[in-house]
Amino acid sequence: MKTLTLILLFATHLLPAQDLKWHEGSVVLASGEVVVGQVSMMAGRDVVLLRRATNVSILPKGDINHGADVLPAHKVQSVFYYDKQDNVNRRFVSHAVRHNSKAIQLYEIVLQGGLNVLRRTRSTSDSADAGDFDYFVDASGAITPLWKFYRDVYPALDETSKQHLTAYAKANGLQHADEANLIRIVGYYNQLVRTGEKVARN
Repeated sequence: MKTLTLILLFATHLLPAQDLKWHEGSVVLASGEVVVGQVSMMAGRDVVLLRRATNVSILPKGDINHGADVLPAHKVQSVFYYDKQDNVNRRFVSHAVRHNSKAIQLYEIVLQGGLNVLRRTRSTSDSADAGDFDYFVDASGAITPLWKFYRDVYPALDETSKQHLTAYAKANGLQHADEANLIRIVGYYNQLVRTGEKVARN
């Protein structure tokens, strides 16, 4: 763990303060403590930089961490902030890597509901577009690549849900191999959940 901390400190040192994007937000730590302040996400590194509200105006000269706490993913439950540039609220959650419960990663929530759609950037640049992300489905804490939705998640849905989703995909010409289409299908499933359709998983 000490080695990981040293690596994270080195990574932050490589980023000049002007290259970091800070947002007003909050972090829920693994301990359950909620901390308000300025947040900067280190794209592709599973690290959150947090300037606590009480320290924002007190930045020591030459501080290589830019006056921030360096929080690896295993020390974080969730992150929330408002992205002024894109005019959107962003929320990130930490999850264990599939088949490796000791490895924790941060995922951004794209859709939230009966099934969550998450994403992780493949880039270390903050200017990544939609094609620079890997997408996942979170079904009750089980993280599955979105492209495996029909193989691993769909079979566990009840028959009424399957009928609704099949009809919706056919009516809208949605393809199972297209991630944008799959996000729409999951979004429709969540809509059914909100409106009280019988969609409970077996």
